[in-house]
Amino acid sequence: MSEVKKVITVDGEPPVEAKAPKKKATRSKKPAGPRPKVELHASDESIKVEVTNAEVLRGAGYEVLDSYEFPLDDPEASVKAHRVLAKVRAAIAEFAPPVAGKVRTKSDLTRRVVTAGEKRSNMFIYGPTGSGKTKAVLDGMAALVKLGELDVYYKVPMSPGVEDVDLVTRLVPGPGGIEQRRGALRAIYEEAAEKKVGLLLDEVNRATARALNIILTAIDPVEGQYVLYDFVTDEELVVPLENLFIVATANLGGAYSGTNSMDEALLDRFPRTLYWGYDSKLEKALVKGPGARNLHKAAATLRDLYRSGELRSPFSTRHLVGWASTLASFEDLDHAVEAAKDTFVYRLASVDSYGFPDEAEVELIIEAIRESWTAKEGS
Repeated sequence: MSEVKKVITVDGEPPVEAKAPKKKATRSKKPAGPRPKVELHASDESIKVEVTNAEVLRGAGYEVLDSYEFPLDDPEASVKAHRVLAKVRAAIAEFAPPVAGKVRTKSDLTRRVVTAGEKRSNMFIYGPTGSGKTKAVLDGMAALVKLGELDVYYKVPMSPGVEDVDLVTRLVPGPGGIEQRRGALRAIYEEAAEKKVGLLLDEVNRATARALNIILTAIDPVEGQYVLYDFVTDEELVVPLENLFIVATANLGGAYSGTNSMDEALLDRFPRTLYWGYDSKLEKALVKGPGARNLHKAAATLRDLYRSGELRSPFSTRHLVGWASTLASFEDLDHAVEAAKDTFVYRLASVDSYGFPDEAEVELIIEAIRESWTAKEGS
């Protein structure tokens, strides 16, 4: 996994007693000089909030120190430190607006992921298969690395074959006896203790109940930190909230075999829950040219048929792009129909107990394509 070498921090904030100026500081629309950042560091003795380039904020009229320290013998240390963190972040956001707007992307979902990542606001995203959720999230995390908000990011695919020990530590036979194999989540939490890490839990509702229990406790923010308990080694791995940005995706609904209903307690771990269907703006950017409207109209019609229960499977963005890639022209209907048969028609149609496609559904799909080609603009 590629990684940005420089040390990254999170946007910053002033002490509990600090006050932003009553009058907004005069500044250019694009602040000059280095961008202020803030980090939270915990030790055995105290919690520190350190502001990088604090002088830039002070020059604009904000009362911000370079560093704040809260001894752990104060029971309110964590609360005070996070209050300071929030205030400095607010000052930085006012002084230097978020950089999400600098991300060039065709996907609205990618932009939302970047915005959430800058704020460390974890996301749960659900929607139909093939709608581009996973790619948009990974693109967003890659953008966060370029922007300096993350050092590295990982995708952890969930499936019924992923057991709880695969997330923490699995004991396996080795040449010298029983050995410990480090699990995916444990490896990520170990790295996140020192670095800013993005974590995608892909198709999280395919995980087993025992694996979900591990995740449920690991992403529960407690006193300014995440704690992963490795029940195999009886160890706790602690990660500051600022070091981990978590996104989970899922396909919900009875049509998806191998999936489980989402636990309400798990959903509550995500401040942002978003439904993401097929992104027509993105699809139009991906499939364009003379006659492209024919394909987009067909996509909309096929999705209507799925929603009404007349088709077994939805027509995805993946299907659309794959179909378009086989066409020399988007205006040749006969070629489009033949290409559709070769790419997605038999994927959408039902199959009987003997393995034969439902010919009535096949004809329904083809007729929908033909009607889309002949449909008038605006119909």
